[in-house]
Amino acid sequence: MLNEPRRFPGWLAATLGVITFLSMTGGWAAPAEAAPGGCWPYCGDPAPEPGSSTGGSATDGSVAVHVSQTSTSGGSTTVTTSRAVWVPPVCSYRRLGSGAEYWDALSKHGWDAGLLRQLPPAWRFTTLPGAEEHATDTEGSWYLGGCRSALWAGTPEELAAMAAAFDVDHPPVYVMPGDPVPQAVVIPPEVLAQVAYDAMELPDGRVDWNPRLVGLGATVVGLDTWVWLTDAPAAVQVTAEIPGMWARVDAVLAGIDIDAEGAAPVSCLGPGTPWAVGASGAHCGVEFLRSSANQPRAHGQSVPTSTMEVSARWTASWVSSADPAPRELDGQTVSVATEIPVAEVQAIVTTS
Repeated sequence: MLNEPRRFPGWLAATLGVITFLSMTGGWAAPAEAAPGGCWPYCGDPAPEPGSSTGGSATDGSVAVHVSQTSTSGGSTTVTTSRAVWVPPVCSYRRLGSGAEYWDALSKHGWDAGLLRQLPPAWRFTTLPGAEEHATDTEGSWYLGGCRSALWAGTPEELAAMAAAFDVDHPPVYVMPGDPVPQAVVIPPEVLAQVAYDAMELPDGRVDWNPRLVGLGATVVGLDTWVWLTDAPAAVQVTAEIPGMWARVDAVLAGIDIDAEGAAPVSCLGPGTPWAVGASGAHCGVEFLRSSANQPRAHGQSVPTSTMEVSARWTASWVSSADPAPRELDGQTVSVATEIPVAEVQAIVTTS
């Protein structure tokens, strides 16, 4: 389980081309298997197979996880995305080999045979029941239950316990041609939370400011320039679910950081307060110390401008149907840049 603020492990970089099963020594080793389309550890937005539905299995055993995102702004909630993501199960049945292949490996090479080293802990040094009966069969296949560490975000100890429990409930099965292949799968809430986190699309929003001189939209040197994000929801929720299990990642816009040429950097809570006539009090603002007159003219701009980058800081946590207690995740930052003209107003003061 996740007790410390963190992002889930970077599975793609760490486990490319590797599917692993527990061995008696606690290590893992097995041949690679690819998810649909060759992506790993899961694929986004593939076209479902004819007749498949959310929660159904792909030909390699991957499960279609339904992912939906909603955003909340001003008290209203809007569904922004809804799609399916194919996810290989952490624990499932996998093919070992034919009856003849298994018996040949056992009789000629013993437990050092590569084929037998793929056995899960419960069957590592035990002859599979019915092995001699199928010793000459080349048509059928052994299917064994196992758990893949490459798809697990928790600790090795948690994975070992889950694998042991899975072994007890899912003993080896010999499948003859035409008989159904066992389909039992386990996708823990931690994996669903990873899917939801990776699928999260945080909005950019639009940078707004005041004062804005009529015509150019320029602010003025030495004045308190209010800055805020428009069209940026205050919260985003992404849910990943399969029948009987769901996990939800909740992200909240915690604050913004402003970095503008010609002004000191500023950090504020929330998205900033929109300016209105008569507005006062707490807001997010910067003060420009020089005009943008000597700055280069940016593409699409009619006058020289200063570049202002506003970075939205999002915090994140997740809950699941198995555990309502929130667990923190690493936050994310979304940055948007805009060009802002900065004018300098000069005045002559006289005395009478």
